Amino acid sequence: MQRRAVGLRNKRQEGEAHMGNRRNRTRELADAAEKIEKEIFAEKIRILESKYRKEEYRGKVKSAFKEVFLGWESRNGRSTEDKTERKRESGSKAGCMGICYLYSSILMRTYEFRIVIYNEDFYLDNCPLIYPWRPPCFFEAFEEDMEIVMGKLRKIYPRICRLEEDAVRFRCVEYYLASVSALCADMLDEICCMDGFEKLTRAEDFFVFYGRYLGEGEILCRFAGGKEEGDSGSKMIENAGGTEGKKGEDKERKETPAKRKEYLMLDSPLFLSCCLIRPERKAFPIAAPY
Repeated sequence: MQRRAVGLRNKRQEGEAHMGNRRNRTRELADAAEKIEKEIFAEKIRILESKYRKEEYRGKVKSAFKEVFLGWESRNGRSTEDKTERKRESGSKAGCMGICYLYSSILMRTYEFRIVIYNEDFYLDNCPLIYPWRPPCFFEAFEEDMEIVMGKLRKIYPRICRLEEDAVRFRCVEYYLASVSALCADMLDEICCMDGFEKLTRAEDFFVFYGRYLGEGEILCRFAGGKEEGDSGSKMIENAGGTEGKKGEDKERKETPAKRKEYLMLDSPLFLSCCLIRPERKAFPIAAPY
């Protein structure tokens, strides 16, 4: 009996040692992949920036948000009785809008984002408006990067398994997720000046955020005052660039000192990698939304 117990303990220790070695190798692979990706990404981000200076690509982003705003308007702009029922179900005001990535879509390599409008209950909203979106060009470039990264890693590390490749993919994709965040922050003024956004019936503390679907995220901007039906709009009090002013007055806006950024459970290394693109960003946690 004692021999059997010793044998089982030895097997358990061997298994734990094997798992520890596997974790160390996976971490080593991811670290090596990140060094390669940094060099490639520095060139790729310049190409993406040049593309998104063109109206063709910026127009594709705005058309996606236009569909979202039309969907919200059609869902909430019904007959009076139907609208009263909708108020009970999901609330009549938009509480926030999120641009969200999904880890599952990275794993399946579809790279689908979700543009989501929640009511004032935020993540407790039972019926949020969800629109699937894939940012043009970004993840085609990422797949090209992965071919180069994995090709170099296979010359150094033999027998890379699927789980290790997924770990490498999750580490490297953070640079592209951060660059999509930078794009959304850059285009925020244009999106908020669209007719569809002006027609949104917004809550008093409406905000726009970017982050993981039903997870951590960064608040890109807040608005002072709500948007009641028939109002001309509300004032944007903070955006990612540290500017303030009323929508529609972009030419007259002046740069102001960067204000304290707000985050929702910011514990992911994703936003720390933003410093490659936006060095002024700093991450710190606040209370979780649920």
